[in-house]
Amino acid sequence: MATKENEQTEAAASAAACSTDPSLREKIKTQVEYYMSRENLLQDAYLVRQMDKDHFVDLSVVAEFNKIKQLTSDLDLVLASIKDSDKIVIDEAKRRIKPTTIFLRTTLIIRNIPSDADRDAVETFLVNGKVPKIVNLRADVGNNWFANFETEEAAKAALDAVRALKWNDKSLGAAVKSETGLTLGMSSTQGVPPSALNYYVPMGAGHNGGYEGGQGHYR
Repeated sequence: MATKENEQTEAAASAAACSTDPSLREKIKTQVEYYMSRENLLQDAYLVRQMDKDHFVDLSVVAEFNKIKQLTSDLDLVLASIKDSDKIVIDEAKRRIKPTTIFLRTTLIIRNIPSDADRDAVETFLVNGKVPKIVNLRADVGNNWFANFETEEAAKAALDAVRALKWNDKSLGAAVKSETGLTLGMSSTQGVPPSALNYYVPMGAGHNGGYEGGQGHYR
């Protein structure tokens, strides 16, 4: 019969083996990078709320997500797995992380589409209007819609495409949102009139100037 000391030794050996397993480290790295990705942060209000003013979040918060817990419960292993990532910044104390890139002008504000219009119908309308691939689309008050794109170039192309469209014979207005932080997808802007938010680019201005996440669920 195995003694308690033997069981502890075997557990330690198993943990050591896992910590040196390249495939496990890569899985952890990929998962954490997804949590820090723009795609996830656009819809993950819970994670954004955990960030401080500099957009750092405690690594322990991320380590509690189900997808990470399924891979490891070792915080040091999580840290070791992401230390060479070019998509994540680790603070000097090695206890907090943030995405490498967060300030991108990839959100388009579309005006004159009724806020209560069917989302799928709006997306189909935009796609048929030659608008580039939309990452996230949501309605806001005042017949405004927010469309998020993968790159700034896609957002700029969408700006030109949308301005040529009409919804029920009414010309659409559009402007690129001037990003000032990770506020997209958060409830703080819901129900706030667009005029109260300082993020519109003037309508006439030029525009040169297998992993899960989101909404605090299925992590």
